[in-house]
Amino acid sequence: MGPKDRLRLADAYFVAFALLVVSAILTLLVLYGFTYRRSEHELDDQLKNLSKDISINFSDEVKKATEEIDKLNQYLNSNNPPGTEEASNKRASAKDSAKRAVKGRVNILNTIKNDLYPYFTRAVWIDDKGQMKLQWTVERSTADNINVANRDYFKNLKAGNFRELNNSRFWLEPLTSKLSGTKVVVISKLTDSNEQKTDNKGEKEAGKIDNSLTTIVPNMLSLVDTVVPEGFGYRIIDSSGNDPGDEDQDNPGKVLFQSSETQQSENYFHECDNNHSLRSLIFAHGSDFVNVNYGGIDHELYVTPMQGFPNWYLIVFRNKQMLRTVYLQTLALTAIIFLFYLLILLVVFSILYLIKINTRGHTEWIWPSEKMSDVYYKTFFVNLILCILGIVVVFLADRGWAILLIGAIAFTGILTLGLGLKIGKSIKLPSRTERVSRSETRFVKRNGYVWNMVLLLVLTGMLPAVAFFNVSYNQEMRLFVKQEQINIANGLQEREARVKKQYAADRADSVNTLWYNPKDAEDFINKRLDKTWDVYDSFFFGTNRLSFDPKSSKEEEPLSPLMTFFTSEVPIFNQTSVEQGGLATSQAADNSWDWLEGADGLLTLHKPAHYGNREVNISTHLQRLSASPLSPISLMLCLLIVLAIIFCLARFVVRRIFLLGVDEGLSIFRVPKEKDTIKQSHFVIQSSLSAEREGFLKADEFYHIDIAAESHAEGWVEIVGSKIKDDAPTSKIVVDHFEYRLNHPGMNRQKLKLVKQLLDANKTVVIMSSSEPAAYSFGKAANGKAAKQDDNGSKAQPNGSDAQWAEIISRFRKAYLFERECEKLDKAIDAKYPPDNNRPDTRPGGIVLPEDLGRLL
Repeated sequence: MGPKDRLRLADAYFVAFALLVVSAILTLLVLYGFTYRRSEHELDDQLKNLSKDISINFSDEVKKATEEIDKLNQYLNSNNPPGTEEASNKRASAKDSAKRAVKGRVNILNTIKNDLYPYFTRAVWIDDKGQMKLQWTVERSTADNINVANRDYFKNLKAGNFRELNNSRFWLEPLTSKLSGTKVVVISKLTDSNEQKTDNKGEKEAGKIDNSLTTIVPNMLSLVDTVVPEGFGYRIIDSSGNDPGDEDQDNPGKVLFQSSETQQSENYFHECDNNHSLRSLIFAHGSDFVNVNYGGIDHELYVTPMQGFPNWYLIVFRNKQMLRTVYLQTLALTAIIFLFYLLILLVVFSILYLIKINTRGHTEWIWPSEKMSDVYYKTFFVNLILCILGIVVVFLADRGWAILLIGAIAFTGILTLGLGLKIGKSIKLPSRTERVSRSETRFVKRNGYVWNMVLLLVLTGMLPAVAFFNVSYNQEMRLFVKQEQINIANGLQEREARVKKQYAADRADSVNTLWYNPKDAEDFINKRLDKTWDVYDSFFFGTNRLSFDPKSSKEEEPLSPLMTFFTSEVPIFNQTSVEQGGLATSQAADNSWDWLEGADGLLTLHKPAHYGNREVNISTHLQRLSASPLSPISLMLCLLIVLAIIFCLARFVVRRIFLLGVDEGLSIFRVPKEKDTIKQSHFVIQSSLSAEREGFLKADEFYHIDIAAESHAEGWVEIVGSKIKDDAPTSKIVVDHFEYRLNHPGMNRQKLKLVKQLLDANKTVVIMSSSEPAAYSFGKAANGKAAKQDDNGSKAQPNGSDAQWAEIISRFRKAYLFERECEKLDKAIDAKYPPDNNRPDTRPGGIVLPEDLGRLL
């Protein structure tokens, strides 16, 4: 819109919508940046908790396993060893009498089921030469006894190298079993000289196992086949590459244990592209977070050394793509809600606009006026109350109600200001308004109008953005929690199936039946399922497995049809979006699960017992934007930053559109009475020939150039320049009759050239002109045709002259020269714009629009 264009109602609508969208976008950007950073920190803290849980469970399990070794040695020396004696070693060849003579014990689980650590498959006693001498197993038969002298768990202990944890010395390593060919874990411990007992007949076998080892093959519950929420995991790596050293020698970074057995062997350093930060942290035995690219996907790692295992490092990680997807969906859902909100606004204002243009109503009430000061005050405080109410809605309301309430508050704010301006313009204002208007308080016209616009933007743009982001964040985090609860529940059911398959009384392989009494199997399975060394879920937003029916204390999860509709419109981005998109309901169609919610902010997943599985109840804290750790105080600080930006933006736009800041450029500046005080270039606009003009011509401080007289000669600009250089060393120049041949572009370009030379020579220039600077043309002649040649024969070069003139004139201070005898004019100016005693040559309190100036002159 140009300076001479008329401000239309449609222009005000477009500007208002633009400011509304900008304020909403700024608010969303700040909210996104703040909440995403806080969520990242919270998930990082969860990684620390996961690392701590793994370390505690691992340490506890190793402690129980080493104590079980001591218990087995006690059984060995007792008269009543566990299980039954194996009749013969059927796998030994008939020619191998040594192997055929060895007898172990089988089905020992029936006896040790109540021990501290019955979760192992085999116990082996080894002599000083590495030869297996005796085996006990939970199965129905033992394996061949072999020599393990080249195994690390034998060599290191015999050489005096130990793992030391919980004041116990032992050796632990994963390896590939020579007996079964599968990946197993071995824990070995030195034993004292123990006499071996004989069979049940009481016949004593000769020989001792001096300085021998007792080895068990534990299930290693804390590290193998564990339950971990989707997107989280762990690796235990060997930084030396030689520990254990049975295979994969000199392979730093090899994975020893992992949360998912999708890869049998893996070098974690290679998978992370040999990340320098990761390598440096491990080399320094540090503990910290590291960002890596694992498998082409960004991961956040938390690395910590494992106590008692010098070359082992525990790395817990999370897939950063999941949180990014949650926030991408949050922004998409917020944008969808805000789009519907804007469409409603657009429809309403389109109807009002059509009514206005058909009734030809006036819109001058939009323009700021000092007479409307009382209306500005009233609408300001009414909308301020609405803003406070909107903040309460943001923090207390949720889901569809928050959307509806904040929308109603926004429309109320628009109606308050619109009707206040419209009605207030047509009624007689109270006497107080007249007093305030006469006092010329700057808040009345400038800040009063601006602050009303700012509050309107807060009500229609900022608060709806906060409210819509709030409900979107809560909704998407709810879906995120639901997705992880489903994954945990599925993991628990798979774990239950594995345990039952391992310890069931009626196994598919009847030869390997473990139990004599099916009731013992059932009790042991329940005991094993209650042992949660292999379940890591409590770190995820305080997830807890309930042992009671939650329906007694919780109600069915409430649903919002409006939020369900908006959520269904969110586009699908990846697999995470696919899984979360189907969890917007509170119950599965086949009743395989449902969600319950209590007043304590806990969301509970209830999975009834199906197909022999246990009932699963998982409770997790819901994440809300206004809840800790995203405290209301922190959120308010962020919104205050946005408010400051919106205020500056609204103030700039309103002042430019309604010319509230035009006084800086269009105030009536008078030429100083004392000519010797002029130190800045002036463009003096004369009302007529006056004594003031004569005063400039007679002033000794100024060198006089008369354009009307000098411009007849060819090359007159160069001639004048030489005269000034040779004859007039003065630093002040007055250029008179600058309006001479005003409509001739060629002449104007010569004037421009002269002024540029004077300014480049650091002269203080005073231009005397009867026309405004905008009246000078540089591109066309008076007849409207492009000028081809000026009076001195120079070809016209209009391109760029207008821009040069605008740049040159910006260095001048525009002033107006009035006749001294025009007392009527002086009185009119002084009455409307009282002079500033500190600056008698200016009118800082007055705003003179172009038409006002023309009327005064």
